[in-house]
Amino acid sequence: MKRITKNEVRVSLAVVILAISIVLLGLVPINAGFLKDPLARAVREATGFQLGIRDPTIVRLGLNPRVTSNGFAFGDPADSPLLSMDTLRVQLGLLPMLSGRIHIRSIVADGIG
Repeated sequence: MKRITKNEVRVSLAVVILAISIVLLGLVPINAGFLKDPLARAVREATGFQLGIRDPTIVRLGLNPRVTSNGFAFGDPADSPLLSMDTLRVQLGLLPMLSGRIHIRSIVADGIG
C-alpha cells in the first residue's frame, strides 16, 4: 500500500483551495437553473402572478455577486405577460449578503416588452 507524502497532501490542498477561490472570486459562472421552480413558486404565492424564466439563470459569486437570467416574463406568460425581458442582470452587495440581508446595487434589463 502506497503512503501519501506530505508533498502530495500540500499539492492536493492547494488544488482544492484554488478551485474554491476561483468559484468565490466569480471567475466561474454557476448554473442556478435549479432555483427557477422555487423562485416561480415564491413569486406566485406573493403576487398571484406567474414568473417564467426560459433560459438558465447564471450566478457569479465574488466581490460583486451578480445574477443573470434570460427570457424572463412576469404575469401570465401563456397569454400576454405584464412584463417581459430578454435579459435581466442584478448585482448584489456582498457585505449585506454576509449578514443575511439583500442589497441590490444595480439592475439592468434588456429587451423590455
